[in-house]
Amino acid sequence: MTQKNPHEMLEQVSSPEDLAQFVTALRRHLAEAPDQWENHTLTDYLEAMSAWLLDANKNEGTIAHGILSKGPSWRTFANILLAASVYE
Repeated sequence: MTQKNPHEMLEQVSSPEDLAQFVTALRRHLAEAPDQWENHTLTDYLEAMSAWLLDANKNEGTIAHGILSKGPSWRTFANILLAASVYE
């Protein structure tokens, strides 16, 4: 994976190494574009992650539910991390 934008990298995450690069890009994105993030603190980020998981799991027919229904994968985990950056 050579792309730096986490949104563009998402579909290429398929291994632990890809996920590590994705997390690096996610951290860089927060540092460079904090205005695009809803959750700036670890506390807020983890709270949003939990809320997104609970909401996505129970709201069938949504994109989020579709992501979770595919089962666990490195890409699913990357989707969860990315969603928590903007979920309110």
